[in-house]
Amino acid sequence: MVWEPTGCCCFSRRTGSLILGCLALIPALIVILMLIHGLVVVDLKEVVYEVCKNHLQEMENCEGLIGKAVIGMITVYMVLAVLHAIFSSMLIHGIRRDKTCLMVPHMVMKLIGIIFAIIASAALLVIIMVDGTYVVLFAIILYGLIIFLETYFLLVLRAHYLDIKRSEGSLHKVLPEAPSFDEGGSPFQSKTFYP
Repeated sequence: MVWEPTGCCCFSRRTGSLILGCLALIPALIVILMLIHGLVVVDLKEVVYEVCKNHLQEMENCEGLIGKAVIGMITVYMVLAVLHAIFSSMLIHGIRRDKTCLMVPHMVMKLIGIIFAIIASAALLVIIMVDGTYVVLFAIILYGLIIFLETYFLLVLRAHYLDIKRSEGSLHKVLPEAPSFDEGGSPFQSKTFYP
């Protein structure tokens, strides 16, 4: 049995879930706007040329390779930000309309984020064992805090999800029970019971 928080930061589960959805949607929209602004205002070819000229003179075809890498990273980041905004909007709408199927994509996205944070903190732990710098230790502590908060927020969303499921009556279904033939029952008779 997984712990279900009774609320989120002095708010009810529903209000806390709505706040979490808004707090996820706003940064995603800001990132999308910043990326669009950066693509419109910044001349990527000039930036890549300056980086290759000042730091990577010895690299062959530097501008082509770095340019493709930058465009690839911007594209991936834009797609992730758009998905984040869509899933956060679906979460907010699902909470407002009590539609649990709209809440699932955001919860899955949050779970994947937690898994990546755990992997990153494990990699940083290996780096601190090899390198021994305290900056990496600070990063591990920061990742630990992020993992804790994201897990708590996921549990709040899950608790509200289960509240909606329970209110619909779709969480626990009545199961038919077939009587045994030893009691003289027919295989076509059935009783119902609650698990």
